Amino acid sequence: MVLGLSFGNGITLIHFEQQKPRLFTAGDHLDCRYIRAFFKRQGMTATQYIEPNLSNIYDTTADIAALGNEIIALHVTPSNYRLCKRLTSTLKEQEGRNRVIWFGNLAAVIGEEVFGETEVDGLVRWSPERTLSRLVNTEVEGWSAVNGFTSRAMVGRKPGGDSLALPAEEEAAAAAGVMELDELTGVWEDMSDRRVAMLSVKCADQLGNPHHVAQGIRRHSPERLQRDLELAVRTSRQTAPVITIEGFDLIRDEAQREQILEVLEEAEFKAGYKLTVPLEACTYSMLERFKQCGVEQLQIKVPLGTTPDAFPKEEAINYMIWQRQTSQPMTFSVTLTDDGNREADPSLTAELLHRWITEGVIEAVSVRAEPMDRAKAIQPVILPEALAAVMLEHLTTEQPPFLLNEYTAYMTGYYPQQAIGGGVKHIGLTEPLEEEVPSNYFGEYTALNSALIYEYNQVYRGENPSYIYYDSDGVWKRSNRRFEELSEAADKEEYYLSNAHQVVQTEGTEYILQLNDFLQVEPIRIRQMGYSEAATRERDRNNVEFQMLRITSTEDLEAYLEDVDHFSRTGTFRHGYEIQSYLVDSCRWSGAQTCTVKQLPRLFVDGNQAVSGCRGCAAIGTLDDSMDRLLLQTAVVSDREQLVRGCATCEINASCTKCSFLPAYMNRQQYCNIRKKHNTMHLYMQTIEMLKGLNKYSQALDGLSVDNFRMSLPTCTHKYPYERRGNVRSAVADTVLLFFIGETPAVYQTSSQKLLRLSEPMALLLEGMMAGANRFELKQALRDRYQVEEEQADQIISQATDLFMQEGCLKHPVAVL
Repeated sequence: MVLGLSFGNGITLIHFEQQKPRLFTAGDHLDCRYIRAFFKRQGMTATQYIEPNLSNIYDTTADIAALGNEIIALHVTPSNYRLCKRLTSTLKEQEGRNRVIWFGNLAAVIGEEVFGETEVDGLVRWSPERTLSRLVNTEVEGWSAVNGFTSRAMVGRKPGGDSLALPAEEEAAAAAGVMELDELTGVWEDMSDRRVAMLSVKCADQLGNPHHVAQGIRRHSPERLQRDLELAVRTSRQTAPVITIEGFDLIRDEAQREQILEVLEEAEFKAGYKLTVPLEACTYSMLERFKQCGVEQLQIKVPLGTTPDAFPKEEAINYMIWQRQTSQPMTFSVTLTDDGNREADPSLTAELLHRWITEGVIEAVSVRAEPMDRAKAIQPVILPEALAAVMLEHLTTEQPPFLLNEYTAYMTGYYPQQAIGGGVKHIGLTEPLEEEVPSNYFGEYTALNSALIYEYNQVYRGENPSYIYYDSDGVWKRSNRRFEELSEAADKEEYYLSNAHQVVQTEGTEYILQLNDFLQVEPIRIRQMGYSEAATRERDRNNVEFQMLRITSTEDLEAYLEDVDHFSRTGTFRHGYEIQSYLVDSCRWSGAQTCTVKQLPRLFVDGNQAVSGCRGCAAIGTLDDSMDRLLLQTAVVSDREQLVRGCATCEINASCTKCSFLPAYMNRQQYCNIRKKHNTMHLYMQTIEMLKGLNKYSQALDGLSVDNFRMSLPTCTHKYPYERRGNVRSAVADTVLLFFIGETPAVYQTSSQKLLRLSEPMALLLEGMMAGANRFELKQALRDRYQVEEEQADQIISQATDLFMQEGCLKHPVAVL
């Protein structure tokens, strides 16, 4: 998706938005909207590259190049700096004519040493809207003379971009008393930009010419701010949006700040606001004023070394505590700011932070940190001991769910369709490599949002952390020498390392999962063992968060099939581990469409650099092979296997995974025999996945245990009284799961993820339809169980059939006879 098209005659704008730590999309940004609006007024076009599911670095570069613009402007932020560095190099490598420019808050102040570290052609220092438009209209040879631009050609010399002269249009506006940002075209009037929702409005920024306005701060007038707010709320598609007022903390003049607050207070539309303020603004009177003006979220900037004069008064702290008890509370979060002064005493800040957290004013997880100097924004903020102790005391043990979900996908082989394609998501290194391989070997394979997972056994040293820090990834971290080595090697080899996780064996079947260098107050403990061992250790959870069960032998396979058979006969689970544990490579035993090996979302690399698409299976190539060759070999093996087995005409074609890559303990004939004999295995796996999902994201299954759960199957019904007749086909869709918790029936539609409670008669009818019953048999079952008249039974069946058809539960209407 792109916003605006220039067909090679303009500029491509790119902003990488960090959705979660170290996970990016190519999206829109307010700074980019100002540029596009300015270009449109000038009769020029700027194309915005939008991509929610980023591919690997080379495909992404090809997509950008396909837009046809030789000038590519990257909006560089502290969080996407590493990604922009790598993309810049790749854009220049693939097409020498590409001119890559950086703009944004960081580009405005970053030092010229960046030209030695990257291949960027230049940096926009101020007024990106005008500066970029001049660059588009100027030959490359003349870029050094463009005001507000530092060109690579002028490194070490005084660039033309440092000229103190104001361009004519800016000088005229300044003489007329027009606010700097008011000179720019409004960004909310253009209907075409409404496809990408944005809930922020500028009142000020630091992208002005620092030679003419203090600290480069550009401001909107109150009148312009009011108009932008009205249009932003109108286009938000929300009844009561919370709008971030960007740049409020840049305005230090009290009269100017009050003008902005008056705009918020007098607004006729319904909206809440988020402001960032310095600690000094946290007085009782100012907090009341913020509340009066509709502020719902307050981000407070607190120096690492707070002085007694800046420490909030007791009445202000009490007001913040009281806010928790109101029906519409104002919420607070903290950004610790580092001015680089290591002599400052952090004890007052630690005291304040501790009190705010213990009193419930803020949550520890909402505390972040950043350097006070914009030019140092990519550097980490290392916490003094007093503050580190507070954070370690109060940070919860909750782990990043998105990264844990990624890890379980890697272990089980379950990848949602929307997440695959565009590159490998996970590369598992299962053994130490006999010959060291440069990390850029992985660059051709991996998507930009990916992970290397080091699985081979290491001795867990239990090192004490040397320091706690926060950086532009937006998460608290603990120094980790192994991760630092990986990052340094990747930077040296120009490989964009998205994530690198370590699975560290502590003893026997016990492991610890270390996610990057993220601070984990409590280790993520994992148990990995054979399936046949699970029953003997069912009570031995021992604070293990994840239990991974492997099928690596005939004993493991037999134990697994016994559980499947019990489920098929009774619709129940024998053991708690069946729904509490994760089955490694469970994709092999699931239903149709669950095998994603042809897209290679994961790869496994052994010590000899052999590459496999499935764990413990035959290699499809080596690290010397291209991604295209690995994909081709995978497709050839998979198609050949299915042809040899006769999958297309098999009776379980619609429910079998058709796993083409099998482990050493099983051949293709054994696999096919197992799947045909245990033909409800896919329902067993679907049920387990459903229960895991509902337990994780819903409270609908509170109180669930293996003792009170029953599943309805074609082979096992709990309310429908008659046995299934021969090989009659079920009328119920394969995506529908009917189950009971205690005596309460419910149906779950996997395609829509909708959960419905049912009455007992409705459950009886759905079970009957699942067992292949016709209308006469359903009518008889209702009459026998509930003693209803034939006409009433007929009416109930009609109502139930209409409901089930409407909800997509049936593949076809129920047969009359």
